[in-house]
Amino acid sequence: GQLEETWHSRADGHGTDPSSDPIDVAVFEQGNQPMGKNRLAAIIAAAAAIVVVIIGLVVITDDDDDASDVADDVPETEDGAPAEDTATTSTTSTTTTTQQPEPDWSFDITYIDVDAADTVASNEDFAWVVGGAEGKLSTIDLATNTVVSTADLPAGSQQAWYAFGSVWIGNDDGSLARFDPDAGEIIATIEVGDGRPGWLEADSDSVWHVNGGDAVRIDPASNTVVARIPVADLGGGIHFNADGVFVRDLAGTVHRIDPATDTVAASVPTPSGALTMIAGPGAVWAPGGDSGLVFRIDSATDTIVSEIDVSAAVGTPVTLVGSHTAGDTVFVRYAKACEEGFCTDGIARIDPLTDEV
Repeated sequence: GQLEETWHSRADGHGTDPSSDPIDVAVFEQGNQPMGKNRLAAIIAAAAAIVVVIIGLVVITDDDDDASDVADDVPETEDGAPAEDTATTSTTSTTTTTQQPEPDWSFDITYIDVDAADTVASNEDFAWVVGGAEGKLSTIDLATNTVVSTADLPAGSQQAWYAFGSVWIGNDDGSLARFDPDAGEIIATIEVGDGRPGWLEADSDSVWHVNGGDAVRIDPASNTVVARIPVADLGGGIHFNADGVFVRDLAGTVHRIDPATDTVAASVPTPSGALTMIAGPGAVWAPGGDSGLVFRIDSATDTIVSEIDVSAAVGTPVTLVGSHTAGDTVFVRYAKACEEGFCTDGIARIDPLTDEV
């Protein structure tokens, strides 16, 4: 989270109300008795004093109006009296630092029953779940989290991806099926390889599919293979960003394909790992399998720039088995405490700004 600093600055001052000492005015006897010189002089003196007091009050009132304009700038001592040097303005600043609460990483899980499930594809409105062994495709309405239709697929369907208004499905028989959700049926079958389907993904004009050791490029306008790029004996994950199309092989090497030439432009071996990886802006994230490390590759320079230790963050050795990006976050799936084929799974969330779990 970010820290917000709020600065408050205020100068407080109070003017003082000047006052005059009380003036004693003589009380004069009233009557018909004659007035002497001394008494007349006293009356004149008293009248003059009254005039002086009135003039003084007028001047003081005018000074008060002027003083009120600058009263807030007059500093005070602790007892409220004006400071000796009234020409200096005292300003007190205080700093308040407010730390935002820790983010809440919790989320809700909704369980949806389908006929069979091996892999999933989605857009903003629907998800399509492929059940490979049974050859089933279930369509889920994401607004209601309910299965709204099912369709038959070839047995052994392995991968799925939504692009160009269709669900593309890789099959064990070496074909790529194109399913039209609106029609509810397969509208094209494309022969792509030797029957070892890997990942699927699409960029702005092509569908990319790993089959065996090749990266296969399909034109969705014609439903034909337009390029076949050899990358390894057996490829797995395929993803792309602005720097190219990336394929990872069984040995853990990440190959960058230049889509302008349909050739491998660079290959980056990782110390450990297998088929899975994910590409994001400026980087490829390659999980290191049993090592518990995630290798971050700078996709512009084709170099490993950091290693993120998920095992250390979890607190026990883990095996990394999958990866995904969402927004500005990288998610890595891990398994630990595997006994008799059953493992305890979890998801590590990596901040790409700090390379920390």
